Amino acid sequence: MLRSRAKTVHDRISLAGINQLPSVPQIAKLLCDDATGLKFNPVLYPRGSQLIVAYDEHEVNNTFKFGVVYQKFGQTSEEELFGNNEETPAFKEFLSVLGDNIELQDFKGFRGGLDVSHGQTGSESVYTVFRQREIMFHVSTKLPFTEGDIQQRKRHIGNDIVAAVFQEEATPFVPDMIASNFLHAYVLVQAENPCTDHTTYKVSVTAREDVPPFGPPLPNPAVFKKGPEFRDFLLTKLINAENACYKSDKFAKLEGRTRAALLDNLHDELHRQSQATLGLGQAGEDDKLENGGHGGLLESFKRAMRVRSHSMETMVGSHRHRSPGVGGGVPASLSGGGLPQSTSECTKSTFTPPVLSAKSPLKSPVKRRSGLFPRLHSSTDTPSDKHTRSDQKPVEICPLSQEVRSETSSNPSSPEICPNKERRATPLYHPPLPLAPPPASTVRDQVPL
Repeated sequence: MLRSRAKTVHDRISLAGINQLPSVPQIAKLLCDDATGLKFNPVLYPRGSQLIVAYDEHEVNNTFKFGVVYQKFGQTSEEELFGNNEETPAFKEFLSVLGDNIELQDFKGFRGGLDVSHGQTGSESVYTVFRQREIMFHVSTKLPFTEGDIQQRKRHIGNDIVAAVFQEEATPFVPDMIASNFLHAYVLVQAENPCTDHTTYKVSVTAREDVPPFGPPLPNPAVFKKGPEFRDFLLTKLINAENACYKSDKFAKLEGRTRAALLDNLHDELHRQSQATLGLGQAGEDDKLENGGHGGLLESFKRAMRVRSHSMETMVGSHRHRSPGVGGGVPASLSGGGLPQSTSECTKSTFTPPVLSAKSPLKSPVKRRSGLFPRLHSSTDTPSDKHTRSDQKPVEICPLSQEVRSETSSNPSSPEICPNKERRATPLYHPPLPLAPPPASTVRDQVPL
């Protein structure tokens, strides 16, 4: 299907015998010879099909309004035609063939420009649904009439494109009787033997010269018996007459301008929405609400990548923070009693302090505090032994289910560290074990450090 400002062309192309699928410009060339040098862009907007369907529906009209004029014998002017207020039994019988008599107040169907709220266009009218098409009739005798105001009823019927003229007796009718820029076709119906079981209607059609022929064709003679067949023929003739009038010179120009404007609006809207889908433009408020207030497809992809990168960085940083090692583990208690912070497994980390010279006045970089039990010193210890003993830390006790591990090498070792897997609400303090106390005979006064 190819849509242009002039027309819409659609056809079925057989791919039999074609080795390679033709491109879009080639398909357009097959549909229309004038389609050369065109540039096609893909529609990326998810709801683009709805916009295209709305554009196509402007050519499909499912609502119609037709005028119905009652002409008495000898009437030859529009003032006389629109001045009739009585409805004869024959005219009422004809109206019952067209449709149903309905009340206009609060009417919910197609109103055809009539007032359904304040009664300014009368209290009732004739309405019907024919082959899924709504039809409202502007009946001249049912429209409000003010003496001397010849335009009051013409205001509605004069703006219709097709009108049906009912006659009880043979009377000449000339389309120029009603001066109108819109009325282009008339269907004349003359009743014979009205209000009887043998009622028939004689039908004739007249239209302006620039209106092409339209069906269904009139039989010869064009006389119909009252019944469903006559109703179907008459309503079909009225609908086809209006569709044919749109192809006249005047309506064709109006339709061409309307079609071009609608097609330009469709192109601009599809281009704007496609750009917004890629994140290169601004979407409408409805599309923002539908997409959760976010941007286009490209923006959503970028946002997802940023969230994933942030999650990866957080995961790596958390892993590094929990890795055991020098400066990376959980510090042990410096009070001489370690705090086991997990009930599962204890890991051991060894820290080797820098070796200090005997002559160096610097102190150990590790700050010590006295534990729950003061250390015992022997009077026979040398200053270097005292220094070595002071640098040693008590072994940290893990839960009772774990084996106590310690090292007794000459180099001091740091206490064992329990990984911080589960924190307890109330920590339990375990006293450290004293390191190799000297004999009781050499114990000095116990002075806490």
